[in-house]
Amino acid sequence: MIIIKRITNILFFILLLIGIVYLLDTLGIIGFISGLFKVVMPIIVGLFISIVIESVISRFVNKGYQRKWVVIITYICMILLLILSIVLVSPSIIKQVKVFLTTLPLLITNINNLLVQYHIDLTNLINLTDFKFDKIISYVGGGFSIIFNIGITISSAFFISYDYPKVKEKVKGLIPNIIKKEVIYFFSKYLPFFSKYIYSLLIDSLITFAISFLLFILFGIDYSLIGALIITITNLIPYIGPILGTIPLFIIGYSVSPYFAVTSLIIVLIVQIIESNIIQPLIFRNVIKIHPLEGIIGVLVFSYLFSVIGMILSPLLVVAFKLLFIEKYNSESHLGEESI
Repeated sequence: MIIIKRITNILFFILLLIGIVYLLDTLGIIGFISGLFKVVMPIIVGLFISIVIESVISRFVNKGYQRKWVVIITYICMILLLILSIVLVSPSIIKQVKVFLTTLPLLITNINNLLVQYHIDLTNLINLTDFKFDKIISYVGGGFSIIFNIGITISSAFFISYDYPKVKEKVKGLIPNIIKKEVIYFFSKYLPFFSKYIYSLLIDSLITFAISFLLFILFGIDYSLIGALIITITNLIPYIGPILGTIPLFIIGYSVSPYFAVTSLIIVLIVQIIESNIIQPLIFRNVIKIHPLEGIIGVLVFSYLFSVIGMILSPLLVVAFKLLFIEKYNSESHLGEESI
């Protein structure tokens, strides 16, 4: 009976999620949501950052320190840590990118030959040799846009953290009384889970990057930082991330040499074995329990809604969806062994 109940819950979740997305798409609401999300994404990310570090700030505030100084020092330390990381890592990345660019023409030729060998024609999708000056300008403009969005994100997070209690009470006051109880209940369960998940994901990513980087060095593979970054970033995407990371590494590796390709696959396999069987069970223990089928459907649906960001945040969105539409009517919690 328990197995049947769980299967029924999973199927109900999948059908309800797909049904709601289909309805929103039919009404044309999805396009509006996606466009709005892109515009306000820096502020949303800033809100997420302020929520995550609030647990650290509140500990010092509860000990009697003034909030404004705790917030200022915390954000100064965070910015300095970010700058230090960029200063320490960027020279090696720039060096590897320069070496990569010098070998790029040969790499493109090898990839084209590989595609021709297997009768794969991508000329209608992308022309690898068509790299004009206007595209460079576009990439530079995109870089400035990223820097601008990072500034907006950090500024938003800082001001939200600075007045976090006031912002929290202001938001509570804006909630209509008819749904206030349900909304407060939702956030009382969801926000602790959210903080736990983000902390766990950050630690998991740092360990995954370190292991990948060391393995690339031990196997004597060039582009160790770039390879480790590809594995780490794609590993943020649940379930299908490792596959997405393996494909570019294998194509680039095979275009250089069979040893490079096979070694890249071995490194990805070793990282995934360690990450899946050792790191995740320890770090994500009592944080999240989502059935793999729910997780895969969540990745597909939320990637459709919010692109890559939706894929990365799909576990958070799946849990929020379950809390909003399912958990209220289901006494069996799937969020973990602890109450959150």
